Amino acid sequence: MSMSTDQSSYTLSQPITLDGTVSQVIPLTPVVYKVYTPNGTMIYQGNLFPDTQGHFTTYSQYQSHSSASGIVINSINPIYGKYTITASYGTAKTTVSFTLVSQQAQTTPLLISTDKQVYGLGNTVQISGRTQLAGLQNSGLSPSLEIIQSSTATATRGGVPTNFRH
Repeated sequence: MSMSTDQSSYTLSQPITLDGTVSQVIPLTPVVYKVYTPNGTMIYQGNLFPDTQGHFTTYSQYQSHSSASGIVINSINPIYGKYTITASYGTAKTTVSFTLVSQQAQTTPLLISTDKQVYGLGNTVQISGRTQLAGLQNSGLSPSLEIIQSSTATATRGGVPTNFRH
């Protein structure tokens, strides 16, 4: 039996996908897995039934938008550090680990761009952007955006250019 997680480290609210295979399918027998905190306390256990090819996973294509599509660590008084997942299937046993890290804070500017450099009255402005930190894409990041309208006009008085900004 082999088993792995989809990442080596996670932040709170990120679902942990467990994937694995068994070499021989035993009818009506689940893979029994248990999740342990860094201090050795079991916090979760579950059963996964391998398919006919011997593959098992906590991922559900029907729930991929929610935390129900994986294991989620409780965010109340979390314990950060190395977690261990043990699994057994018949006489086979295996272990995998991952690290729970604290949520990264967005302290660097977001990278933002627009679809054009110049717009006319009534034009639609399309703004896109992304964070520079890995792992924040699906963590409920709620950036605020301030749009400041500005324009620059140049006039010439007596041959000397004068810039106006309003």
